[in-house]
Amino acid sequence: MRVEEDVKNVTSYQILQRNPKTNIAYVKLDNDEIHPFGVGGPYTIDNADSVYVGDIWIMAGQSNMRGHGYYNDGEKLAILDPTPGVHLYQSNETWAVAQEPTHRLSESPRPVHHRIPDPTVRNPAILHVRGASLGLAFAQSYRKENDNIPVGLVASAHGGTSSTQWMERDQQNPSNTLYGAMMARIEKVGGNIAGFLWYQGETDACSSDPSVYGYNTAQLLTDMLKDMNSHIPIVSVQLGRCVGGSNIQDASWNLVRENQYRSLAPRYTYLETQICAVSSIDTSMDDFVHLSAHGLAKVGHRLGIAATYAMQGKGYMSSPRMTFAGYEEKNDYNMKRCTIKITFENFENDPWSPVDEVLGFSIRNSNDDHQELPIILSARIENECDVRIYLTREALQLRGSYVLYYGWGKNPSCNLTTKSGMGLLASYVSFAIEHPH
Repeated sequence: MRVEEDVKNVTSYQILQRNPKTNIAYVKLDNDEIHPFGVGGPYTIDNADSVYVGDIWIMAGQSNMRGHGYYNDGEKLAILDPTPGVHLYQSNETWAVAQEPTHRLSESPRPVHHRIPDPTVRNPAILHVRGASLGLAFAQSYRKENDNIPVGLVASAHGGTSSTQWMERDQQNPSNTLYGAMMARIEKVGGNIAGFLWYQGETDACSSDPSVYGYNTAQLLTDMLKDMNSHIPIVSVQLGRCVGGSNIQDASWNLVRENQYRSLAPRYTYLETQICAVSSIDTSMDDFVHLSAHGLAKVGHRLGIAATYAMQGKGYMSSPRMTFAGYEEKNDYNMKRCTIKITFENFENDPWSPVDEVLGFSIRNSNDDHQELPIILSARIENECDVRIYLTREALQLRGSYVLYYGWGKNPSCNLTTKSGMGLLASYVSFAIEHPH
């Protein structure tokens, strides 16, 4: 477990990590005095100016965390303006006011970012047109939820990376691995952070063997908790969509999402207080796997809310999730109607945002073939916090156990969000069809 130490050698634009219990950061000045600084700023500390005290969050994962959205949406700029008090520990490992792109990997002194391919390293000119990330939107959302606290972002993502690559370790040269380089940056920003933002899984879902993802991710979480702090928040993004890619299987994409639901959004375990996830399945895209700037901003907004819950020890409340699906039959004017009522948890005065038609649900066999049963007529919000699915009369011919999915496969159309903008996590529940006599 990491021990809090006094920060030394402060530089301009640095964000100092507060102690969450005291809201103070202690700095060892050039004259060797230890001086406390409260949350806020800007401070001038020795020769450093524009220094703030707040929360530091690590941006880790692959290209959707690094940011690959186009800056312009049509003719309009789709990125947020820089804001004092939202600062970035850049790829060149200096502090600055945060702006897009948040990652310039070609400038990194860490060898791993030159060893593992990334298009923005091979051709940094790409960053002239695309590179929008979720970082600034996260900071904006997080500050809104936390009394405008200063936020420091640490650029630690790398495009196209797999969970296996994030599990690589090199004792002789730690900075030649993704994990080692990330941990080295944490040391350089003072050794303590508020938490991790994690967005990775597309490479595993596109691979021929996505089965390693679950084990690797669980082990990665274990390492983060061991190497930092057993109570540190880890706030993740559940896999979005894959548009096209004829060689990419629905089942593979689905397997990674299901593993993320279990490991990155745990429920009824001791980790549920600090590890949580948000949805990205309903966001706009700029290419076959990369979210647009607007899509990333939506996810960043969700991460800010989820991170706040995790900091409060209520990570399990961050995103809505399905809890139960029940088949029902009733007679209306001598006509039998078949429906499924779905209940959810984690609303806390945040009901569903109204839509005419709820999209994203499918009913499938409970065996391994996942064959869809085309018996859904429509799905509608009921009583603000439930959903009722209306079925065709073919449901009367069915009997037994089935599975109700939200967001099955690589490219579902989903639109269920709360009024605060939190999206329903992709998952499934089992239910039975039984016909009363």
